[in-house]
Amino acid sequence: MLRRTRFMTFIGALLASVSLSAAAQFAPDCTAIHDANPAAGDGQYLISPGGKTFSVYCHDMAGTPREYLTLVNTGGNFNYSLHGFVGGPDAPVTTHYTRVRIDPATLLVNIGDQTFSTSQGYDCCYGSTPVTSMPYATAASCDGWFGRMGSSNVDLTGTPFIVDDVFTVGGWYTRGSANSGDVFAFAGQMIPIAVQGAVVNTTGGGGCGATSPKFPAGGLNTDGGFDLQLAFTGSDISVNKDSCKNGGWTVFGWFKNQGDCVSYFATGGRNGPN
Repeated sequence: MLRRTRFMTFIGALLASVSLSAAAQFAPDCTAIHDANPAAGDGQYLISPGGKTFSVYCHDMAGTPREYLTLVNTGGNFNYSLHGFVGGPDAPVTTHYTRVRIDPATLLVNIGDQTFSTSQGYDCCYGSTPVTSMPYATAASCDGWFGRMGSSNVDLTGTPFIVDDVFTVGGWYTRGSANSGDVFAFAGQMIPIAVQGAVVNTTGGGGCGATSPKFPAGGLNTDGGFDLQLAFTGSDISVNKDSCKNGGWTVFGWFKNQGDCVSYFATGGRNGPN
């Protein structure tokens, strides 16, 4: 009862400040969906943190709910990070992502979360650490200024987001780019490159060097946290009681059935989720 009361208080506050016709009023995150409807399982849901309405994949709803942005373009040259060479077997390491973890409140992406990724290749070693995967949006290599380079691609096409961040080229005599021409950094230098766009292509290398959204630049395997900043570009999502039909009520997460959803919209939010 306490969880339901807290969630309905949140819904009431939203409805008091923003009309239902102006913006869809949904849960701000996956935890709120779970609190209102503990039976909600992993899946794609609509959330509305701060009035920004978009779709996320809610993961681990039976444990610690977390939000992931489902990427539209995947595989091949889309949404991957590649490490070029480190001096061991000549086997580039590539990690492809199908979803990336996002903080709905800050719109920061956790570049080290590889829950929805696959990796190929193996290269050894940075000290005693082999390269077996790569963080999101990170390109690195260890083959000199004009040797084999790492690369990465971020493609947010089909989502209501763009990258709005500063990438850093850095390391030991580093060469790199981020939607730009190559820049060269000397020992220990960190050179920023401002990037804004739905698609970001990077290169990174040197002896050793990287281009990444984290500072200082670098990162191998799962190294990295909430380092990549996104910006919301707006959504054309429009909902009403008809959105509840044909199973549409399930995307809101906190309705128990279609009738519950229709009643909510028909009464302008006065009849909350049962």
